[in-house]
Amino acid sequence: MLDTVGVTCEAEGVDVPGLEGRGWTMNTRSNVKDGVSVFATLSCPTSGGARLKYFANAGQLALEVSLPKLVTGTNESLLDWGGCAAGLVRVAELASDTLGVSLPPIDEWKLYRLDPCWAWSVDPSPYLQALRLARLRGSHTVQEPGSVRWRSLRSGSILARLYDKAKETGHTVDLPTRFEVQTRPGRQVVKVEGERVRKVADLSESGLFSLLRDKAKCVGLGEPVRGVGALRSILVERLGRRAGVSLWRVLLEARELGGFASDILPDTRRKYEGQLRTAGVGAVSLAEVELPGLVIGA
Repeated sequence: MLDTVGVTCEAEGVDVPGLEGRGWTMNTRSNVKDGVSVFATLSCPTSGGARLKYFANAGQLALEVSLPKLVTGTNESLLDWGGCAAGLVRVAELASDTLGVSLPPIDEWKLYRLDPCWAWSVDPSPYLQALRLARLRGSHTVQEPGSVRWRSLRSGSILARLYDKAKETGHTVDLPTRFEVQTRPGRQVVKVEGERVRKVADLSESGLFSLLRDKAKCVGLGEPVRGVGALRSILVERLGRRAGVSLWRVLLEARELGGFASDILPDTRRKYEGQLRTAGVGAVSLAEVELPGLVIGA
């Protein structure tokens, strides 16, 4: 349920010159602001694909890794909460061995990246098509071969995505349909069950499920995905007859084209997406076959 995770901690007593002898590479950068400060960033490729950086002037270590790859040797698997907890402990051990010093317990490390993920054994194709019309608040929908992403209008960062893992890897996988939420606790306020997430100790199985289910609900994945024909009465009831029928006719065209018409202006498209969200409609089955809801945690 955790894919990529990024963590930081204080690291004291590091033999900086000795790191190069341990296989690290040295990079320096100068920043002119209120005088000149020079800091060194040392990075080292490690087993499991972990990426480590040590900021010498600040005495800070940063580590980013795919937990499934670290634990199982491949990022195709999906870890349960026990696997995630074991993987995080392994992160601290790996960092300590690579850096050559003792580090704080993993629960004390701060989070700067947190990507919870869930997967299903169903064919992702109809869901990818259905999500072309769905939008998260404050984002725009980006369609790519084998994926639908929701990109922040403000920062440009990816907020969530549904993608075809088999297409990404180039071969068959057991759980091809993946839904992933991407958060940056170091740069944004991330709250789970009303509490802010800042460090590893704040993580829990229920909290990660809450993050995933909230975003999945917003794009309409947590319940059956209806076809356009079944939406007319819902749109009329929730938007009023004039707006509801008008939007339904737009969806009829989208059904024929496989998505919104290419000549629809971006502002107009966002208006339609906003109306769908107001009506409580996320994903729309353009094939007119009702799709089962994708249940997270089942």
